[in-house]
Amino acid sequence: TDWSRMLVFIFVPVLFTLLGLVAILRRMRFKESVSSSSSSAADPEDGMIVRRNISARNPHYFLNPSKWCVTPEQLLVLLEEVEKRYPNEDPKVYTVVKEIIKPRTQDSDESYALLLNPQGVPVKHFITHAWAEGFKQFARDLLKLNLSGGLWICFLANPQTWHADDLDQLLGANAWMSPFAVALSEADTVIAVRNPNLNMYTRLWCVFELYLAYTRGKRVEVVGPQAPRLAGEAVGYGAACSVTRDTKRLRAAMQHCADDVNAWTQMMMFS
Repeated sequence: TDWSRMLVFIFVPVLFTLLGLVAILRRMRFKESVSSSSSSAADPEDGMIVRRNISARNPHYFLNPSKWCVTPEQLLVLLEEVEKRYPNEDPKVYTVVKEIIKPRTQDSDESYALLLNPQGVPVKHFITHAWAEGFKQFARDLLKLNLSGGLWICFLANPQTWHADDLDQLLGANAWMSPFAVALSEADTVIAVRNPNLNMYTRLWCVFELYLAYTRGKRVEVVGPQAPRLAGEAVGYGAACSVTRDTKRLRAAMQHCADDVNAWTQMMMFS
């Protein structure tokens, strides 16, 4: 009938228009969710991490950060795995985290250390280092010290699969009370592992940790080759993090003692 045809001519275009709008809105929401979940965690070379609900029972929320450690024996096992997987290269820590640590800890939402040690291992040695190092050399430099007890190593201690916002909350607004600071304060020694790829004193977390060791009266042991200094590179208080919010957090924490930080950094660099 004429009315039926009129209804078809009116409502069919409207229906297709509405379906098109729905499709556009879905694409917009997808893009927004992806952009909001892009990682700004410690690994800048990683892809996007979709935010997930972290259980309130996650051990990182109730187990003292000083227990987020691996043992030397567990580090040796990881080194042997890396040697088998990468026989002809020394991959950076970034690569080991992306290709071994994250896949292994994805389902548990825990760090590698707590995956291996659900009850934790008390810290004995706090390890400060730069992720640009070769993992094999890093592990060998540590293991040749014949250490015993818990090793607090950031990329094994902290959860690597959390979204940046969740990790940021775990670290807290005050760097002096962060898991890094808690663990270092309870360690017997602090070990600075240098590497030939990058001057670790250009990394602000390393600078903060070493200055914290100084303020806490910790014995600091330095191992590994020092990278050559480059003209114009920023060290000490002027160093930076891979994550902008971490740089702001740490500079705010050290703003009142920037001169002391720079003096301590220079002493460490030439020790």
